[in-house]
Amino acid sequence: MAEMKFVISENKLRSLFSYIIVDHCDLIRPTLDKNPDKTIKHLSSVWEDVQNRMCQFFLKNPSFASDSFKTTITNNVHMGQIHTVSSFSGDGHITFDTFPIRGANLPAFELSIGYGSFFIRENREHISPSDALKAYYKSLVKFIKSDTRRFELIKGYSPWFEIPLLEKDSSVVEALRHRYRIAKPH
Repeated sequence: MAEMKFVISENKLRSLFSYIIVDHCDLIRPTLDKNPDKTIKHLSSVWEDVQNRMCQFFLKNPSFASDSFKTTITNNVHMGQIHTVSSFSGDGHITFDTFPIRGANLPAFELSIGYGSFFIRENREHISPSDALKAYYKSLVKFIKSDTRRFELIKGYSPWFEIPLLEKDSSVVEALRHRYRIAKPH
């Protein structure tokens, strides 16, 4: 499993979404709801959620996956029939999570991007992430890493931080340090 963590501005996050959509990726939000079509074609359809809560997305690109995301109908005690998406099914996908940073003067987000260590094809064959998936992941990471540097936010946690956020607004760093604050023993 590969995973990278970033702290980026709203503009950089919007650019990432644009890059993904323009590059003909299938982008979904694997929510638990009654909607069977979880495909995102326009950022405007999810942007309010992205700004207000942690969101997870899966993406496939034709360069590494020839299949589509599969939804499964599940009976939920509280919601009735809902549509879910497996995080293991298919030829592989890249996952990214966004988490808005509260308390900063500038809109900023934590971003985690990665892929699983295995996937399960329809015939139940377990496969490793393909070289093409890894290459596409590296291209996304390279795109996001531009204009960033490692920054030790707290001991043991050093995400890639967008440099203008470090230089223009210390409130982003302080808001994140507050989020990850560890209570001191009495």
